This record gives sequence, C-alpha cells and structure tokens, in this order.
Amino acid sequence: MAAVLSTTFIILAVAVRAIVHFFNTGSFGIRLADARRQPIAAIAGAAFSLSFAISLVVIWLDTLMIWPASKLDFGYVGQGAFLIGLSGVAIVVVAQVQMGNAWRIGVDPSEVTQLVTNGLYRRSRNPIYFGIFLYWFGIAMTLAHPAIWTLAVVCWGAIEVIVRKFEEPYLHDLHGKTFEQYLRSTNRYLL
Repeated sequence: MAAVLSTTFIILAVAVRAIVHFFNTGSFGIRLADARRQPIAAIAGAAFSLSFAISLVVIWLDTLMIWPASKLDFGYVGQGAFLIGLSGVAIVVVAQVQMGNAWRIGVDPSEVTQLVTNGLYRRSRNPIYFGIFLYWFGIAMTLAHPAIWTLAVVCWGAIEVIVRKFEEPYLHDLHGKTFEQYLRSTNRYLL
C-alpha cells in the first residue's frame, strides 16, 4: 500500500500540480535556493526533496521484494494508516488548488505572491505540510521500515527549517501587519 500512496502523491501533488501551474503561469513553480547566498535553505530543500526520492527507492525495493521490510497486518490498523496517508495526499492537493497561482516550491525573495487565507488556510498557515505529515504517517505505518521512519524525520526537520527560517520571514517581509495578524489567528500546521 505504500507504493500506492507514494505513486498517488507523486502524480497528483508533484507532477500534475507543476504542469497545471506551468499552464497557468508559464513557470513550473519551483524556486531553488541559491546555495551560495542561502546555504541553509539549499540544504533544507535538498533534504526535503531527497527524503521523498529515497523513500520512493525504498518503497519500490520493498514492493519488488529486493529489500523487504516488515509490514503491518493490513487489517484495520493498516487500512486506517493507509486512509490517513491518502487523506494527507487529498489535503495537499486541495491546499495547492486553493493557493492557485501563489503556489510554488521554495522561496524567491524577489517574488511577490498573494497571502492566501481562505479555504484550508483559514485553519492552517501550512495545510500542505500538514497533509505531508499525514502522508508520511501513512507511509511509515504501512511500510514499517527504519529507513522510511528516518526519512520521515528528515523531511519533517527540513520542513521546520523551511517554514520557520524562510517561508514565514518572507511572508512577514512581504505582507507585514496582515501576516502578523494571520500568524496570531491561525495554527502553523494543524487544521
């Protein structure tokens, strides 16, 4: 089931989103940090991306029985974990759609984007990351592999650095008091 979750995530939350964004804006929406000017941002972005890429390799090595891992009995607990992971993918996709053309991966300090505060963003400043957390929980519980758990922790650490050190300061600089008010009235992750 981890293979189904990971494939669904990559297709819907990465490939389709980037293609839709390209058709709407002429850009795939990917902003890579300049490693010379923002080495921490570049490291966090690489850790985030690599955690997903390496997890795909681990998942498929397990699926092909090359490096099998222990799995939960796909009874109620496994089904519940799968549904939690799938709900995470759904939250990511809905949040991306609600961001519209303001969606992007990474921060370009010279770029001006709108502050999205409607839909899921009324309850969470980062519903995409909340959905990613649920996705990782579903993956880690349906494929009980130490490498997956490690990658989930690495990904979450990268998210924390990205959000606290780059995304929130960028939004504060761009939107000032409006963002401060939003910050006080809305959770960072939880819906």
